[in-house]
Amino acid sequence: QPAPHAAHQSAHRVHRIEVRPADGQRDMRGESVQRQCAAAAVAGDAVPSRVEHRAVYLIEGALHAEQLATLASQLFADPVTQTATIDGAVAMAPGAVTVEVHPLPGVMDPAAESVQEAIHALLGVRVQVRTGERFDFAGVTADQALVVDLGWRGTIQDNFAHILTDVHFHGVYMGLFPYLNRQPVNVSKEALAFDGNLGDSFDHVSPPAVLESPLTPNIPSAVSYRLHPDGRVLVVTQEEVGRAGDLISNFQEGVRSATPFLVDHFIANGYDFELLSAASKVFLKRYFVDPDPGVADIWFNSTHDDTFGALNRSPFGKGFDPAAILRAKGDLLKIPHALESGWPSGYMRWLPVHSIATQSALRSLYGS
Repeated sequence: QPAPHAAHQSAHRVHRIEVRPADGQRDMRGESVQRQCAAAAVAGDAVPSRVEHRAVYLIEGALHAEQLATLASQLFADPVTQTATIDGAVAMAPGAVTVEVHPLPGVMDPAAESVQEAIHALLGVRVQVRTGERFDFAGVTADQALVVDLGWRGTIQDNFAHILTDVHFHGVYMGLFPYLNRQPVNVSKEALAFDGNLGDSFDHVSPPAVLESPLTPNIPSAVSYRLHPDGRVLVVTQEEVGRAGDLISNFQEGVRSATPFLVDHFIANGYDFELLSAASKVFLKRYFVDPDPGVADIWFNSTHDDTFGALNRSPFGKGFDPAAILRAKGDLLKIPHALESGWPSGYMRWLPVHSIATQSALRSLYGS
């Protein structure tokens, strides 16, 4: 048999497609990130003169060149306003720094699932897809780094700074507790919702892992390190047992599905750091003081609480005594497990507790 034409040769591999605005089109996502960098900058920080954004699709499967071209033109890129690059990253501009963001393993990727189904409908083949975003920052150098995390003291950022003393690390956090160590000279930090180092109140943020638990990917935690005989440093991990896996997956899928709409909302309404900070303060207060039942279910149905260094042992009580809840008739001070939980407002929203408390209230109103 004659060899197939090169365009139809296919092998099972990972293909990369990048999509960017066509020449002459505005890069709305890049412009938004550039404005956010300018708003978040502190004295001494370099602000990128330009940010270029590209959507990234990693497609694992046996696809030949014509199929990839079809996907690029009919699925991923608008032929009028966008340009697609197949099986190769676009070279970044001289002097630019590239940052690429992908979901962690174990984290839901709804966009990828939609793309997989679209490819099957278009080509009749099954593939695996991971989505991502690429940002090219012009006007900054690699001796500056941005760290983004939930919180709570920026200790990991400090560790980076101690190791790479010639790099300046700027951290952006949901909240910051008072520091326990002297801050390295090559570190700066700011927080959206509260900064305990500036006198902001944070008593309501307890237990802090209540916010971490729904957002943590289902991958092993690094608990220590060991030296391999060949000189490599290997990570010692521990499986996170006792997670409310299905609830967390549903929560993360909802967050990722909503994210593009939130980004569009932020861009359309010109959100800056000040506006996001005001919204974050309101969100965080409600999250802990008046929590959604689903968040409470994740916390109390998990025996592992995702506290850094907890080693799967939670210091917070998660007991359940139906008789005590019935006797209390809604009085938190009469429910020992509610107080032991460290999060009584969340305890009362936990589905089994809320159900029994409601039953108790109905009995009080209408009798047994």
